[in-house]
Amino acid sequence: MWQAAVVSWLMLMSSGQLELNAPQNAVNRPETAAQPAWRPTADGPADQPLGDDSVKAAPQPAIGDTRSPNNLPPGQSGAAETDSAPTPDLPKPLLTRQTYFSLPARSDAAPKNNGQLVEVQLFVSTDRGAHWNFYSRAKPDQPRIPFRTAADGEYWFATRTLDRSGKFEPRNVTAPAVVVNIDTKPPTVLLSAEAAPGGQVAARWEISDPHLKPDSLSLQYRFSTGGAWQPVAIDENECSTTETASSGAAVWRPIAGAQEVVVRAEVSDTLGNKAVAHAQVKLGPGGSASDGLAKDDAKNEPQAISASANSRLGNRNSTGAASALLSNPYLAYLPPDEKPRMVNARVFELDYDLEAVGPSGVGRVELFGTRDGGRTWRSYGIDADNRSPMSVQVEEETMYGFRIIVTSGAGLGEAPPKSGDKPSIWIGVDLTRPAAKITAAEFGGNDENKLVVTWDASDKMLAEKPVTLYYGAQAGGPFTPFASNLENSGRYAWSIDGTVPPLIYLRLEVADEAGNRALCDHPQPIPLDRSRPTGRIRDVRPAGK
Repeated sequence: MWQAAVVSWLMLMSSGQLELNAPQNAVNRPETAAQPAWRPTADGPADQPLGDDSVKAAPQPAIGDTRSPNNLPPGQSGAAETDSAPTPDLPKPLLTRQTYFSLPARSDAAPKNNGQLVEVQLFVSTDRGAHWNFYSRAKPDQPRIPFRTAADGEYWFATRTLDRSGKFEPRNVTAPAVVVNIDTKPPTVLLSAEAAPGGQVAARWEISDPHLKPDSLSLQYRFSTGGAWQPVAIDENECSTTETASSGAAVWRPIAGAQEVVVRAEVSDTLGNKAVAHAQVKLGPGGSASDGLAKDDAKNEPQAISASANSRLGNRNSTGAASALLSNPYLAYLPPDEKPRMVNARVFELDYDLEAVGPSGVGRVELFGTRDGGRTWRSYGIDADNRSPMSVQVEEETMYGFRIIVTSGAGLGEAPPKSGDKPSIWIGVDLTRPAAKITAAEFGGNDENKLVVTWDASDKMLAEKPVTLYYGAQAGGPFTPFASNLENSGRYAWSIDGTVPPLIYLRLEVADEAGNRALCDHPQPIPLDRSRPTGRIRDVRPAGK
């Protein structure tokens, strides 16, 4: 059976697809765009899904949909029969960050009567075998079945065959043949830094991830005005590391003459998901640490802001009241149809493109900015090399609008922006973490077998779905998320199953548009007591006797 097989896998270089193989030890050759992962034979039935390279057109039931598919043989149900107790001998989970891969349609131990087989059915479970749902089917001679999902988590897979007499083998789906754990999220990194005595910098960090790779952590710093990143030595004696979390601190003296530095922490998990966090420190008399704990991933570093790309634009936090919008400095001058870029540092880089450059070349690239929606403008500097990117430093937290003015080598170009001109990009600088607090956690009550968590969260620019809830078996973690990407509704009811410990600790995480994150732990453990005490009158007697 598949359980006893050695499972190998590889990434498809051209399509980004992952193959999960059961009994062979050899690695299969990668498929290419010219050889799609799944294409039915020409004599397949009319209701067979069309074979395209993306598999998006395949009529596959959604995970969790146990309704019988229309194209199952007459009298056959879409959901497989299951036994109450799944086999405890499970295959070792495969870890991947791919959300599209293919699985072997059959195992070496499957029946060999190919002439009698009608199809092979693939089933998937997202609750560790409690429910098995039909996902897709394949012809008996089809070697692989593709699978696609949009969600992280642990997926159990099993197949069964159907012959011409209507017999299933096996009849009941009881255990997985392949277990896949999909993890596409980068580690959570909370970084803070402050000025220390003697002109030193002190940095602290907290990192968490279910598949953390602690030895990948690197710490660097540079002047806020730019320059090369300088490495910072990390003393292992100052770090505390578990399988899923790491925390530590470092103190060092920057290069002489530094008045303000940016600290950068980078770490990855074992699957290659990478995260980067930044903090800013002002040194010298009156120097202080930046106020926010920052998190971001390497694909979307807040230091690189592109005027042409729009990938980090987020929805504004809607308050539902015009007066509240006007009182928010981040929204007071922002046009209704504009979405700002939010960054958590006062120093960042601005990418730009140069167009229609003539024989005289580029003489000057100058950046102009406004803090009042275009009423007034001032110069934020000239790019020294006339080449993108340009380093920008702003004064404080607020919303900025920017335009670049390019002058040719012959002195021709646009005039500087005047009052009333509109910015070409809006950038909000936010160094402050959201305010977050768990206000209550109640198990049972009106919501039987549910833990109802309520919270308060606020920020000038909350993320669109800013809330994540975690639970842990002990104070301080490690914590496991049970609800992610929640609206800031202030309430969530969690259906408790048998896998949750009888006593848990809660953690609330709230993120804003700039990547600042706040963590709040509930101070008391939550008992999940499912018992129902009863009483019985045993006897009666006169009072006082």
